[in-house]
Amino acid sequence: MIWRLYPQARVFIDGRADVYGDTFIEEVYLRAYRASADWRARLEQYDVRFVLLEPDAPLVAQLERANEWRRIYADAQAVLFERIPSSR
Repeated sequence: MIWRLYPQARVFIDGRADVYGDTFIEEVYLRAYRASADWRARLEQYDVRFVLLEPDAPLVAQLERANEWRRIYADAQAVLFERIPSSR
């Protein structure tokens, strides 16, 4: 995604954990991925507008229930969510 979508879209995180550092992985990414109580704040902090995860990721269940997110694609390998723009 980085190679195909940059600079129009920026990737929040990818599979290269060594690039991001342990602090970011633990305190930001994994707190969102594991659907911790503050998962929304983590995604809002970085203005995440799309989330692409494996179907059994803990965050998927939370995004399915969240009014501000909608599933726009799903198959056996991945689920893609988009944040619905607020009407503020």
